[in-house]
Amino acid sequence: MFCFSVRAVLHNKKLVGYVTLNDLRQVDGEGKDIKTVDRTMHHFNKFEKLQVITPETPLTELDEFFERHPVAFVTDSEAKWCLGVVTKIDLVSYLEKRG
Repeated sequence: MFCFSVRAVLHNKKLVGYVTLNDLRQVDGEGKDIKTVDRTMHHFNKFEKLQVITPETPLTELDEFFERHPVAFVTDSEAKWCLGVVTKIDLVSYLEKRG
């Protein structure tokens, strides 16, 4: 079984926001009908400069990023493609496995 807590939302291949499992559960629990992802997702502010997180980003920088943000979207260097989603828990788990 595949489970998720956060998923990126793309529009025309561009990262525009994200949706969490908790968001979906909350809407479902309230008996609301989800007609569109747009009504449920967290939108990125198009006027806010996004910090680019790539596979080459140092782990210390990623840790600092999590002080201000709940989730990181790993992209290519030009922030055109979303390669993955990382949370603080993912980082902690990774560091624990590394020893």
